[in-house]
Amino acid sequence: MSMKNLLRNTWFQVILAGAVIGAALIVLDNKFHFWNEKDSEGEYQGPIEADKDKMYITTASYSETSWDFGKIKETDTVIHKFIIKNTGKAPLLIYKAIGSCECVRVFCSKEPIAPGGTQEITVVFLGKGRKGKQQRTAMIDTNTEPAEMVLSITGEVE
Repeated sequence: MSMKNLLRNTWFQVILAGAVIGAALIVLDNKFHFWNEKDSEGEYQGPIEADKDKMYITTASYSETSWDFGKIKETDTVIHKFIIKNTGKAPLLIYKAIGSCECVRVFCSKEPIAPGGTQEITVVFLGKGRKGKQQRTAMIDTNTEPAEMVLSITGEVE
């Protein structure tokens, strides 16, 4: 069967059109993110635009780096807000904020923090399925030196 005859077959035209459309969607997805879930706070969403010739390094302080939630029931969920303050002269960028396991969720804004400004980092611990003493962490990656801060939560699930 020659190529000319093959192109006349409807089934081949459908397959060829599907391949072309599929390839176009894959290429365009890099820009428009057709299949990504809705952005959720605290999760890294890609590079932040910045001047390639500048290195933005600043300093930050935290209201605290550990918190003990005490004793809770297995059905409880506890929430604690850590405060991060930009103590430097450049904008503070939070690149990534993640929990150490599926029982820890971290939420924070993706907006840069101006020098002298503060922002809340909300850490949520889900007690369901966790019994006994608990020690979990939230890792916060920023444009500071060192770049990673570990926030710790501890307690006991009854």
